[in-house]
Amino acid sequence: MDIDIQGIAYSQIAYPLDNSDQWQNLIAGEEANDLDLFKRYIKEVVIKGDVSDVTVGHFDDTDVEPHDWIETVRSVDVQSEEQEFLDAAKRVSEKLNDMIHQAANEGVLFNVQADIEDRDGGNIAEEGPHRVATILKLDLEEEERLQLMSDNTLVELDLDDIFPEPNELQKGLCYPIIKVQGFRLPGDVKFYQKDNVSGYFQEFLECSSDPGSLDQAKKVFNAVSQIKRDRTGELADGNDLTRFKSLQESSDGDVVGIDHITTVAGEIVGSEVSSDDIAEKMGVDDPQSIAIDSTELPNKVKYTVDDEIDVTFPSSASDHVRRQTTDDGVEVIITGSDVDTNVLDR
Repeated sequence: MDIDIQGIAYSQIAYPLDNSDQWQNLIAGEEANDLDLFKRYIKEVVIKGDVSDVTVGHFDDTDVEPHDWIETVRSVDVQSEEQEFLDAAKRVSEKLNDMIHQAANEGVLFNVQADIEDRDGGNIAEEGPHRVATILKLDLEEEERLQLMSDNTLVELDLDDIFPEPNELQKGLCYPIIKVQGFRLPGDVKFYQKDNVSGYFQEFLECSSDPGSLDQAKKVFNAVSQIKRDRTGELADGNDLTRFKSLQESSDGDVVGIDHITTVAGEIVGSEVSSDDIAEKMGVDDPQSIAIDSTELPNKVKYTVDDEIDVTFPSSASDHVRRQTTDDGVEVIITGSDVDTNVLDR
């Protein structure tokens, strides 16, 4: 993956910081393109797979100001339209600074314009160069922040000493989404937040968000399970999850939308299920925004008995685990040819 950085604008971010005190710097041209650490950050966000800390943003209304700002960061010629680039990046930084949570770490926000191309035909699913805006929030310790005074430039600093490694990147986003082998969901913005997902980071661009494919698939299956219980009195089980996984075969491993999902949901429930039925259970306004990468589907089932006993097993072992309701309560029966006993940690 080849990444050419055209420009980087950066500002301080902190909960008690007034926007009027947010200094901003710019680095562009060859100096920006020489910052290999930032290329590694961008690659980390672009190729990140459908893990729980990835969400997808949709601009339902492209007339909102944050859309204009991030589109300007992405599209202007940094060399000839430097002020437009700086103004848009500053508005992005100010908006995020206004919304930052009191418990959030102080840091620096970087607005980066870059051209990305996979000339060797590796990860990227779509040919040709892609110009993107990448926004990175890097949390810094106080002694590290002191090295980023407003009259400093990045090229004068030892970046490896003050910035985290790419795999420790705290928060980042890419606009628009570049489809890669490990991430193919449709949408406008890809958000990545390591370890701690903060609502403000998904909301400041004023776009709606959906979880990554695996989390989305779990929520869809749980919604179908609730529909089945409403209609039959029984929740979905391991065999139903196996049936749900048939989405991969029926779609040839593609990203599937609500039409495919309602078809398999009807098979699980035993009666017709509409897109509105699923959306209502998921708390989603627009059913058409529900999409799943069928190569990223859950494969484990967990039964929780009386809120204290968990029985977890792969869906492929569903024939060995039977759940039944009797007059005396619920029974989970496990059959097999061998069993081991282990003492677990507290």
